[in-house]
Amino acid sequence: MSGRIVAGIVVSFLLMGCLALAFSIRQVKANGTIYIKADGSIDPSTAPISTSDQSTYTFTDDVYDMIVVQRNNIVIDGNNHKVQGDGSSYGIDLRQRNNVTVKGVEVLRFESGICVHDASNIVLIDNKVSNSSRDGISGWRVSNSSFVNNVISNNEYDGIYIGEVPSDNNMIINNILSRNGASGIGLAGSKNCSLTNNTVSYNNLGIRLSYGAHQNVVMNNTIFSNNYWGICIDSSSNNSVICNTIKNNQEVGLAFWYPSSYNKIHHNNFIDNARQVDSYSGFAKNSWNSGYTDEGNYWSDYTGVDQNLDGIGDTPIVIDVNNTDCFPLMGMFSSFGVTSEHCVQTICNSTMLDFQFDGAAIRFNISGENGTAGFCRICVPQELMSEPYHVFVNGTEILPPPQPLPCSNSTHNYLYFNYTHSTKEITIIPEFPSFLVLSVFMITAFAAFIVHKRKHLHKVEMEISPRFTRTETEEMVNDVR
Repeated sequence: MSGRIVAGIVVSFLLMGCLALAFSIRQVKANGTIYIKADGSIDPSTAPISTSDQSTYTFTDDVYDMIVVQRNNIVIDGNNHKVQGDGSSYGIDLRQRNNVTVKGVEVLRFESGICVHDASNIVLIDNKVSNSSRDGISGWRVSNSSFVNNVISNNEYDGIYIGEVPSDNNMIINNILSRNGASGIGLAGSKNCSLTNNTVSYNNLGIRLSYGAHQNVVMNNTIFSNNYWGICIDSSSNNSVICNTIKNNQEVGLAFWYPSSYNKIHHNNFIDNARQVDSYSGFAKNSWNSGYTDEGNYWSDYTGVDQNLDGIGDTPIVIDVNNTDCFPLMGMFSSFGVTSEHCVQTICNSTMLDFQFDGAAIRFNISGENGTAGFCRICVPQELMSEPYHVFVNGTEILPPPQPLPCSNSTHNYLYFNYTHSTKEITIIPEFPSFLVLSVFMITAFAAFIVHKRKHLHKVEMEISPRFTRTETEEMVNDVR
């Protein structure tokens, strides 16, 4: 067979393989802009979106162009399908809409993934938004809206941007925001917004409050490994930054720019940031302690001591001339919601896992470098568990039992106890009141009496049954009863 024929056969097989691959890949093609119109209709009618009642619109396939929503009071269910663009326009356009929910959709490769300008009562839940040439979710003059359980990543600007007055009373909860080119979350000119339980990492900035973002709450977020600042507060005041873990940010954990004063910063954990805090020439004057418990923040580089064993360092941390944490924590702060009404708070230098309250006892596991000293200071609501308390480490009670610290009050008791590190289980139980002890004793005694009597009856039955009929035996046993 000549070389020319062999070469022809090889080329033929290569062409056939390429054709097969081309047909096996689903082609990305534009459907054209899809409209959910004010009258409830879908234009074009061939769009892969169905509705039976014109209040819920469900995707039946992926969409390869933008969706413009012109109808209020509806739910758009992506049904785990995607809306994909070419880097321009908005993926889902909710401008001037009210009371619209968008859930379960992946939006990628638009200018902005989801646009909520001049809108109110918008709910974005369980969506994925990525690869936008600007913001993932863009909200100008948006109010009373919720952004929950979304994954927002790899957008050129902010993951979520809420800005311009008025942009008030919004909730940003339990989202994952990563690798965005500007901030994970950016608020500008926004008031009374809640940023809670978000994970914000590997962005240029973590969370930014700027240009008159006042009276917002940034709480229970984990903000780590951002390229510049974990949190930046710029020209914004009267915000609360509480119970966050801010760690391993490459420039500053918490930065203040220009006159950003009267913000409250307490019960945060500042861990191994290149600089924990920078207020840039003392522009800011803020509060670093909780006013009702005299507790500040945990600083991983704090070198002070705690001679009175209350979990609070004895010497303050001076940040600059206008900012001092007077009551730095000796261990990381944690807050556990154990019921719908009660939280248990801890300061602990151990790793804590599996925290639970089973209705009668508090249980959790601790670990640390073997042989090192560990401690835990725990705040227990008295309505949840009243004193006196018994604390067990791996089943062995700490004696004498820890007594409430002087900082305890009429509603909460504070306990402090220590141990030597390894992996251990901690159990905290209240002492049974005397009437409960008596009740338990009476129940136990009665149960023992019943068991004893049943054994006696069984013995009688075994002794008489061989000599009498079944009916006679039952009559005799009843006489014994």
